[in-house]
Amino acid sequence: MLQKFQKILIVLGAIFLALLIIAGLGFSYGYFKGKGLDKSSAAYANAAVPAIVANWDINQLLSRAHPALLEKVPKEQMEKIFITLRGLGKLKNFSGCTGEANEQYQIQHYVVLQDTMTSAFYLCNAEFENDSAVVRLALLDTPDKGWQISGLHIDSKFFDQTKNQDKNSR
Repeated sequence: MLQKFQKILIVLGAIFLALLIIAGLGFSYGYFKGKGLDKSSAAYANAAVPAIVANWDINQLLSRAHPALLEKVPKEQMEKIFITLRGLGKLKNFSGCTGEANEQYQIQHYVVLQDTMTSAFYLCNAEFENDSAVVRLALLDTPDKGWQISGLHIDSKFFDQTKNQDKNSR
């Protein structure tokens, strides 16, 4: 009876050890893959943002835009938005972007499906002729084209001041 119990404990211990090793390998893989995604997405963000905002060139955004962004915001509407953004003036200083990439897996019945989505979100600080701004950048990694911009939002007090001036002039 005691020998049977010892064999069961040894088998359970071996199974537990194997699961720990598998989990450790999985976490290691995720960690190193994540570091690579962070590096590539940060390089993309730090190159794309200055190219777009330096002179508020809509073509720089369109050439980097994910199809989902183009579906949500038609080119005509983007052009109107960029006219407003040009009120900030030309880029004087770009402090770089901070953020990270994330990989999402679809799991069904304990099996990871092939469909994964890799995204990244960055905050970028920039100073323009008329005010400073925070650029919020959302990226998606596509298999055929690499990183693409799926969202771009500009936060600046300049626009609040402009709205207040418009209200006061009425």
